[in-house]
Amino acid sequence: MMDIFITYQTEILWTSNALALIAVTMAVLRLQRMTRKRDEFWGSLTGAHLMDTAAQDNALCGFLDHRLALLHRRIDALAEAPKAPEPKPAPEPVAKVPAMPFEYAVRIAKQGAGVDDLVQACGLNRAEATLIHRVHGVEPGESPTMQH
Repeated sequence: MMDIFITYQTEILWTSNALALIAVTMAVLRLQRMTRKRDEFWGSLTGAHLMDTAAQDNALCGFLDHRLALLHRRIDALAEAPKAPEPKPAPEPVAKVPAMPFEYAVRIAKQGAGVDDLVQACGLNRAEATLIHRVHGVEPGESPTMQH
Protein backbone atom coordinates (compact mmCIF):
# COMPACT_ATOMS: atom_id res chain seq x y z
CA MET A 1 0.00 0.00 0.00
CA MET A 2 2.88 2.29 0.74
CA ASP A 3 4.18 1.52 -2.74
CA ILE A 4 1.02 2.82 -4.35
CA PHE A 5 1.14 5.99 -2.26
CA ILE A 6 4.78 6.71 -3.28
CA THR A 7 3.96 6.03 -6.92
CA TYR A 8 0.97 8.39 -6.66
CA GLN A 9 3.16 11.14 -5.10
CA THR A 10 5.77 10.64 -7.81
CA GLU A 11 3.14 11.01 -10.54
CA ILE A 12 1.83 14.23 -8.93
CA LEU A 13 5.38 15.53 -8.66
CA TRP A 14 6.09 14.77 -12.34
CA THR A 15 2.78 16.33 -13.41
CA SER A 16 3.33 19.49 -11.38
CA ASN A 17 6.89 19.79 -12.74
CA ALA A 18 5.59 19.40 -16.30
CA LEU A 19 2.93 22.07 -15.74
CA ALA A 20 5.52 24.42 -14.23
CA LEU A 21 7.83 23.79 -17.20
CA ILE A 22 4.98 24.58 -19.63
CA ALA A 23 4.11 27.78 -17.74
CA VAL A 24 7.74 28.94 -17.71
CA THR A 25 8.10 28.15 -21.44
CA MET A 26 4.96 30.15 -22.25
CA ALA A 27 6.22 33.08 -20.16
CA VAL A 28 9.61 33.04 -21.92
CA LEU A 29 7.94 32.91 -25.37
CA ARG A 30 5.64 35.80 -24.46
CA LEU A 31 8.59 37.83 -23.18
CA GLN A 32 10.49 37.17 -26.42
CA ARG A 33 7.47 38.24 -28.48
CA MET A 34 7.05 41.44 -26.45
CA THR A 35 10.76 42.22 -26.74
CA ARG A 36 10.62 41.72 -30.51
CA LYS A 37 7.57 44.04 -30.79
CA ARG A 38 9.31 46.67 -28.67
CA ASP A 39 12.42 46.51 -30.84
CA GLU A 40 10.30 46.75 -34.01
CA PHE A 41 8.48 49.80 -32.64
CA TRP A 42 11.63 51.68 -31.67
CA GLY A 43 13.12 50.79 -35.05
CA SER A 44 10.09 52.21 -36.90
CA LEU A 45 9.70 55.83 -38.01
CA THR A 46 7.36 56.57 -35.12
CA GLY A 47 9.80 55.23 -32.55
CA ALA A 48 12.70 57.09 -34.16
CA HIS A 49 10.67 60.31 -34.10
CA LEU A 50 9.82 59.78 -30.44
CA MET A 51 13.48 59.23 -29.63
CA ASP A 52 14.36 62.46 -31.49
CA THR A 53 11.60 64.31 -29.64
CA ALA A 54 12.83 62.93 -26.33
CA ALA A 55 16.37 64.09 -27.15
CA GLN A 56 15.06 67.54 -28.03
CA ASP A 57 13.03 67.63 -24.83
CA ASN A 58 16.11 66.70 -22.82
CA ALA A 59 18.12 69.44 -24.56
CA LEU A 60 15.34 71.96 -23.89
CA CYS A 61 15.15 70.93 -20.24
CA GLY A 62 18.92 71.35 -19.93
CA PHE A 63 18.70 74.81 -21.49
CA LEU A 64 15.84 75.81 -19.21
CA ASP A 65 17.69 74.51 -16.16
CA HIS A 66 20.71 76.61 -17.16
CA ARG A 67 18.55 79.74 -17.67
CA LEU A 68 16.81 79.15 -14.35
CA ALA A 69 20.15 78.89 -12.56
CA LEU A 70 21.26 82.16 -14.17
CA LEU A 71 18.06 83.86 -13.05
CA HIS A 72 18.50 82.57 -9.50
CA ARG A 73 22.03 83.98 -9.42
CA ARG A 74 20.79 87.31 -10.73
CA ILE A 75 17.99 87.47 -8.16
CA ASP A 76 20.44 86.64 -5.38
CA ALA A 77 22.81 89.37 -6.63
CA LEU A 78 19.99 91.91 -6.71
CA ALA A 79 18.87 90.89 -3.23
CA GLU A 80 22.38 91.43 -1.87
CA ALA A 81 22.93 94.78 -3.63
CA PRO A 82 22.47 97.85 -1.44
CA LYS A 83 19.18 99.51 -2.10
CA ALA A 84 19.31 103.19 -2.93
CA PRO A 85 16.11 105.14 -2.56
CA GLU A 86 14.58 105.77 -5.94
CA PRO A 87 13.78 109.39 -6.67
CA LYS A 88 10.08 109.92 -6.99
CA PRO A 89 8.99 111.87 -10.03
CA ALA A 90 7.40 115.18 -9.37
CA PRO A 91 3.65 115.06 -9.68
CA GLU A 92 2.39 116.61 -12.87
CA PRO A 93 0.03 119.49 -12.43
CA VAL A 94 -3.52 118.49 -13.12
CA ALA A 95 -5.42 120.91 -15.25
CA LYS A 96 -8.89 121.51 -13.98
CA VAL A 97 -11.30 120.80 -16.75
CA PRO A 98 -14.69 122.20 -15.96
CA ALA A 99 -17.74 120.16 -16.83
CA MET A 100 -19.02 123.16 -18.73
CA PRO A 101 -17.65 122.24 -22.18
CA PHE A 102 -19.49 118.92 -22.11
CA GLU A 103 -22.72 120.53 -20.97
CA TYR A 104 -22.33 123.20 -23.64
CA ALA A 105 -21.50 120.53 -26.23
CA VAL A 106 -24.65 118.58 -25.35
CA ARG A 107 -26.73 121.74 -25.60
CA ILE A 108 -25.40 122.81 -29.00
CA ALA A 109 -25.56 119.20 -30.29
CA LYS A 110 -29.26 119.21 -29.43
CA GLN A 111 -29.56 122.46 -31.38
CA GLY A 112 -28.11 120.80 -34.50
CA ALA A 113 -24.34 121.40 -34.30
CA GLY A 114 -22.11 118.94 -36.17
CA VAL A 115 -19.01 117.10 -34.98
CA ASP A 116 -16.65 119.76 -36.37
CA ASP A 117 -18.65 122.48 -34.61
CA LEU A 118 -18.36 120.61 -31.30
CA VAL A 119 -14.59 120.21 -31.72
CA GLN A 120 -14.05 123.89 -32.47
CA ALA A 121 -16.54 125.41 -30.04
CA CYS A 122 -15.93 123.20 -27.00
CA GLY A 123 -12.31 122.10 -27.35
CA LEU A 124 -13.25 118.43 -27.41
CA ASN A 125 -11.27 115.82 -29.28
CA ARG A 126 -12.90 114.24 -32.32
CA ALA A 127 -13.88 111.01 -30.51
CA GLU A 128 -15.62 112.89 -27.70
CA ALA A 129 -17.40 115.16 -30.16
CA THR A 130 -18.53 112.17 -32.23
CA LEU A 131 -19.89 110.43 -29.14
CA ILE A 132 -21.81 113.48 -27.96
CA HIS A 133 -23.15 114.03 -31.48
CA ARG A 134 -24.35 110.42 -31.74
CA VAL A 135 -26.01 110.47 -28.33
CA HIS A 136 -27.46 113.98 -28.28
CA GLY A 137 -27.21 115.25 -31.85
CA VAL A 138 -30.02 115.95 -34.27
CA GLU A 139 -30.32 113.70 -37.32
CA PRO A 140 -30.67 115.40 -40.71
CA GLY A 141 -34.31 116.12 -41.43
CA GLU A 142 -35.21 116.08 -37.72
CA SER A 143 -36.11 119.35 -36.02
CA PRO A 144 -34.29 120.31 -32.81
CA THR A 145 -37.62 120.37 -30.91
CA MET A 146 -38.29 116.69 -31.70
CA GLN A 147 -35.09 115.74 -29.88
CA HIS A 148 -35.33 113.79 -26.58
